[in-house]
Amino acid sequence: MSRSSLLRVALAALIAMWGSVTPALAGSPELRPVVSVNTPDLRIGDLFADSGLHAGEIVAAAPAPGTRIVLDASWLAATAQAHGLAWQPASDAVTTEVTRTASIIDQGEITRQLLAAIAPGNSDAKIALDSRVRLYVPVGTDTKLAIDNLQVDPMSGRFNADLRAAAGDSASEPVHVAGRLVNVIQIPTLARPMVPGEVIAAADIAWIAVDIARLPAGQVMDARDLIGRTPRRPVRAQETLRPVDLEIPVLVHRNDSVLIVLEAPGMTLTAQGKALEDGGRGEMIRVVNIQSNRTIDATVEAAGQVGLAAPGAPPPVL
Repeated sequence: MSRSSLLRVALAALIAMWGSVTPALAGSPELRPVVSVNTPDLRIGDLFADSGLHAGEIVAAAPAPGTRIVLDASWLAATAQAHGLAWQPASDAVTTEVTRTASIIDQGEITRQLLAAIAPGNSDAKIALDSRVRLYVPVGTDTKLAIDNLQVDPMSGRFNADLRAAAGDSASEPVHVAGRLVNVIQIPTLARPMVPGEVIAAADIAWIAVDIARLPAGQVMDARDLIGRTPRRPVRAQETLRPVDLEIPVLVHRNDSVLIVLEAPGMTLTAQGKALEDGGRGEMIRVVNIQSNRTIDATVEAAGQVGLAAPGAPPPVL
C-alpha cells in the first residue's frame, strides 16, 4: 500500500474515532446554575460556558422583566443536544435559574402617569389605587406606560385600566389596575407633634392634601386660625384639626398679680391689680385694682399685663 493510501486510512480511522470536530465542541461546555439576562431572548451562551460558535443561538424567550424561571435537567439536556453541545446532566436534580433584570416603575410614578391621562392639568386631584402596584421594565428602556382600555366614571371618579410597562416586549403582560380619581384640597396642619402649652408658630404649619369628599366637618382651613394657639390635647403631626382642638395660650392665670395699663390719647396710667380669671392674649378678663378695690374688664396683652384702651372716649375709672 502506498504512503498516501496509508495516510488516508489513518485519517479515516481518526474521524471514525472522534467524529466531526468543530470549533463549537473544542471546549467542554459547563452549565451555569444561576443566570441573569437583560434581553428578551435566552441564548445557549447564557446557559453554558464554553459553548463556542453556538453561544449566540436563541433557545427560548427570556422571562418577563423582574421575574425568573427554573429550567430542569431534561430540558437542558435536550437543548444542549439540539444545539450541538456535548453535555449531559450529572443527575435529574440539575437545574438552572434564569432571572430577567429590570428597572422598577414604582406606585408614585404609576399614579403620576395615570393622573396625567385621566385629569391632565388638574393640580387639585390625585389618584388612589385600590391595591399596590409595581411594574418592571427592561433595563435601559423608556419608563412611560402604555395605558389601554381606560374607563372612568365621571360621577364617582372610579376608573379601570390596563397598563403595559414594556411596549414591544412579548414577555411583558398587561397589568389591570382600578382606583379612584380624588379631588383634593390643601389644609393646614402641624408639622410636628405638639402638646398643650406649646404655642403654634408659622414654622410649625404643614400643608397636606385631603380628599374633599372626606374632609372632616369644621376642619380648620386657614393657617391664621392655628398660629398663636396651643393644642388642648396632645396632637400628632399632620392630624386634621378643628377649632375645638385649640385654645389661646393662657398668659394670665386667676389670682396672678398683673400690671393694669390704661392707654388714652396723651396719657398712660398704670396700676397694680389681681386677675379674677384666666386669659390668653386678646381675651377680656375681670381684674381688681388692688389700690381702689374696683373690679374692671381688661384685655390680656402679655404675661402679667392687661390693658385698658379707650381711644376717643373718657378713660375708665381705675
